[in-house]
Amino acid sequence: LDNIVREFKPDIKFSDLSTATMDAFKCHLSKTMYNDALKKHLSYFGQFISWAKSKRYEIHEDYFQYKPVLKMAEKDVRCLELTELDTIYNLDLSGTEGLDRARDVFIFQCYTGLRESDVSKLKRENIQANSDGEYMIDIVTKKDKDRIKFRLPQRAVSVYLKYKDFVYENDLAFPIISQQKYNDHLKKLGKVADLQGEWIDYEYRLNEEIIIRTPKHKLSSHTARRTFIVTAMNEGVSLDIVALITSHADIDGMKKYI
Repeated sequence: LDNIVREFKPDIKFSDLSTATMDAFKCHLSKTMYNDALKKHLSYFGQFISWAKSKRYEIHEDYFQYKPVLKMAEKDVRCLELTELDTIYNLDLSGTEGLDRARDVFIFQCYTGLRESDVSKLKRENIQANSDGEYMIDIVTKKDKDRIKFRLPQRAVSVYLKYKDFVYENDLAFPIISQQKYNDHLKKLGKVADLQGEWIDYEYRLNEEIIIRTPKHKLSSHTARRTFIVTAMNEGVSLDIVALITSHADIDGMKKYI
């Protein structure tokens, strides 16, 4: 942020922060940012100004009345339909070990809602069969530090059993795939699966609407998590239960999936 401010006006002072100056700063940011990022940077700037005020710097009185109205992005929920998920699950990827492993991890994510960071640290002790022969997963999530426990759906079980008898470093449940390699494989996987269509996002640069189209074959690990949420809700699983499984502390954050 410091470099951005200096690019805007190298000799800027706290006393310069009039409405006109802030509008000019907003326009400067918009040259390289959509509104979502612009708003975030203005928020960072505001935190700095609040600190400066606490240190008794003289700040232009206009600054504290400056409240720009910015239209935020309307982003598509990048999830797959069940028919597309079936296509990926049933692909014959024999002879392409890296792609096959990435597909398996992706399918496991689609049926558990786990983040890639949680799947990559899963150990065999985290997945156990209960007295009814059902496989249960029990893990503390890496990001939220939440403990989640639930029955694995059948396709997730089939992926787990595929690797169950192999021994991996640190007793991991699946072979290690770097995040970069994983996402590279997923983009290739989307093309092999011949996924058609596109996701459409509406971004804004100040008042200008910009349509961004992303081909569906450009899969990412986040696509799997979103696919799980939407599929579970379409199957009648309550929002509260889905939020528990996915460690969403804020239900409001899931409204886009509804």
